[in-house]
Amino acid sequence: MLCHNTFLFLVISLYFVFGHLNSDEPRVDNDQTQNQSPCKCEDVSLCQSIPPRRGYVRLAYVKEATTWKYYNFSQITDIGVWFNISELDPEMVCTAHRNNVQLHLAGKFGSDTLLNSSQQAQWTDDTLKIIKDNHLDGLSMDYEEIRSPDTEPYLIAFMVDVARKVRSMGPNYQFTTTQPYSPLPYYDLTTIPTVVDYLMIMSYDEQLQHDPDNLYPAANQQAWRTVYGLSKFIRLGIPASKLVVGMPWYGYMFDCESITADGKCYLTNSSRSSYTQDRFSKVYNSYANNENYNYTEGWDEVTISPFITIVSNVDPSFKKQFWYDNGISLTRKGIMFKQFNLKGTGVFHVDCLDYVSPALHYTIKEYWDTFTVFE
Repeated sequence: MLCHNTFLFLVISLYFVFGHLNSDEPRVDNDQTQNQSPCKCEDVSLCQSIPPRRGYVRLAYVKEATTWKYYNFSQITDIGVWFNISELDPEMVCTAHRNNVQLHLAGKFGSDTLLNSSQQAQWTDDTLKIIKDNHLDGLSMDYEEIRSPDTEPYLIAFMVDVARKVRSMGPNYQFTTTQPYSPLPYYDLTTIPTVVDYLMIMSYDEQLQHDPDNLYPAANQQAWRTVYGLSKFIRLGIPASKLVVGMPWYGYMFDCESITADGKCYLTNSSRSSYTQDRFSKVYNSYANNENYNYTEGWDEVTISPFITIVSNVDPSFKKQFWYDNGISLTRKGIMFKQFNLKGTGVFHVDCLDYVSPALHYTIKEYWDTFTVFE
């Protein structure tokens, strides 16, 4: 395996020498209209890829195809498209480009593709065709299966190849990738920052990644852990100017076996390893004004996160605790993270809000205003 890995490293090195992959170098400007689908924008220029905005990145990941009409496009620079591309409304592209917002396809793949060169080639061709056909502006490459010292060279070589092909599409196309909130020792942190425009650090699900057997629930994003992860990336040589810190707009519901006098939820055996992802809007609408439940808001200063305790007035066995983030926690954390001189912030995901309920209308501005921390 050592000889094989050495060979892969040599191949990657040759890309840099002869391929001019560094993201700061000029990109080949191909004809952007070649092989594209017909433009459905009234102004056909809106179907061309647009240049990345200068300054901070404010990235919004989108998982639902129909909520884009409620977005505040003035507060974001990039959109990561996570829903099925067949559901893409062409008008979303027109509106985004009209507001100088890029759209990046979230390109997910698994180990079957990673370890098979023919599948890699097919995945790349299909992905770039989707970007071109739908008038998007780049790719967010996402690999979330277990990484190991054996698979890392394959992952890096694949990223290098895809990055080269994305950049050959034209000067405005961006190539980004996601990374866990804290790097492991065998991650190749020398090559990656030279081929990406930025790294989206997935600073959420931190308890699930770290303490699956914890007796008590904790925040989805724990400020001190995120700080530790960012510090580690920078200490290992990743420029802060390449890092975009992820911020969650969703939370987790935990089943409690009991709740202590000071509000701590002691987890049931099943809930220690299995949590339910949920949204504040759903929790609020279900329990806040329901006379059958006692709904109590709390705050944890250690992780800078709110939580809600829900106890049934009818069923004594019903005890739950919901940990999430709101405008206050996201703003305080954002100010803390910004001190690292990062590239920007990214939200996963902006469709967690209830955009139609009058009772929760105030939360829309509260959450979207957290983007302004990075202005």
